[in-house]
Amino acid sequence: MDIKRVITEKQIEIIDVRYTPLDGRMRSISFPVERLDSFIKKGIGVDGSSLGLKDEANSDMLLKPDTGHYYLDPLAEIPSLIFFGELFTQKKGEHINIDSRWILKKTLSLIKEEGIADEILILPELEFYIFDQCFYHMENLCSIIDITPSDVSRFNGYHMDYPQDSCKDFRSHLMKIFHSAGIEVKYGHHEVGRFGQHELELSSTDPITAADNVLFGKYLTHRLSGSYDFKVTFMPKPIDGEPGSGLHFHILLKLKGDSIFYDESNEKHLSEQLRAFSIGILKHGRALSAFTNPSTNSYKRLASGFEAPWKLFYSVGSRKSAIRVPDYYGGKDIDIEYRPPDATCNPYLALSAILLAGLEGIRKSLGHKDVKGKEPEELPSNLLEALLSLELDCGFLLENGIFSESIIGEYIEMKKKEFWEIENKPTPLEFIRYFSV
Repeated sequence: MDIKRVITEKQIEIIDVRYTPLDGRMRSISFPVERLDSFIKKGIGVDGSSLGLKDEANSDMLLKPDTGHYYLDPLAEIPSLIFFGELFTQKKGEHINIDSRWILKKTLSLIKEEGIADEILILPELEFYIFDQCFYHMENLCSIIDITPSDVSRFNGYHMDYPQDSCKDFRSHLMKIFHSAGIEVKYGHHEVGRFGQHELELSSTDPITAADNVLFGKYLTHRLSGSYDFKVTFMPKPIDGEPGSGLHFHILLKLKGDSIFYDESNEKHLSEQLRAFSIGILKHGRALSAFTNPSTNSYKRLASGFEAPWKLFYSVGSRKSAIRVPDYYGGKDIDIEYRPPDATCNPYLALSAILLAGLEGIRKSLGHKDVKGKEPEELPSNLLEALLSLELDCGFLLENGIFSESIIGEYIEMKKKEFWEIENKPTPLEFIRYFSV
């Protein structure tokens, strides 16, 4: 990639480097384009203590842009080029193990080194709600959520068209923005939710680019919505009694050009490796949910029905299962769809954990395991339960040094604080239930 040519042709003035700590929230630092060569070579100083990654006495880190892939920011007022970056130690210049993007890179290298696949493809499905207004406020004596939806329909909203789909132009504009930024969209449509739920299904890419696309795509969606005076949310369950929003991941592993999940000798064309990979994910599904569904709101979606999976089993075609083998297409590009995740996740950590669970399934030939007649496990009922599951079942992440005990420990501690902060607050529903008791 000739970055200098792109900078000249697009008249780039600002370089923006994005990165993501454990919490999954995208951070950025910007600088004039003239500083690019220096920062590629030396890195950019980062205060790790402000990110909760280091203590104040040993907080210096370096952020280095990954120049192997770039995005353009079509919504920036000043022409900007976007790179995602990774964190390094200041003294030795080594990758910091707690960097989530580096964890995913190590996971992909391991799968390829073991000869299981030489190509890994991920297709994310981004679901979100668009509201005309959303006001929320909470303090000791005041708790308010007031939503004005962009669409109001008496009917199921799936593939709804204008005039019920009043945000159709916005969604089309968003797909154009994604394309001009460098994110390819497969298609977009109104989702089942009657009050402005939408979906963009992105194209298949390698897992690093897929995770970058999710994060940058969320940024572009929020930023474009401001120019329309809309409010967009990727919350898993913003409205009671309506479908929640997920972040389904389609996973395709290829070896020498063919899906390892395909077996032409099998009646349903499902290979032994597909079964083993799926059972590995299902075996660790409760622990995985700490990464794929890391918010208290996540479990309000999973428990609500509306095609949100609740039990850990796989099937062909069924949207009730945690793992669905799409029945649209057969043949050598057969993939699996993991349906529990939502967009509150850190996509690097979520994809790493999913792939490592599937890898263990193949390593241990879990496809031979008899699961017929057994009642499938349920996903955790809340975030705390998910974190406790991860504490008890993290060995598959520690093997080969992809994750470390300190990373998992810090992540669990961070998320437990988040759980109790929310759990300990009174809610309006509790007043309705208990005020006059």
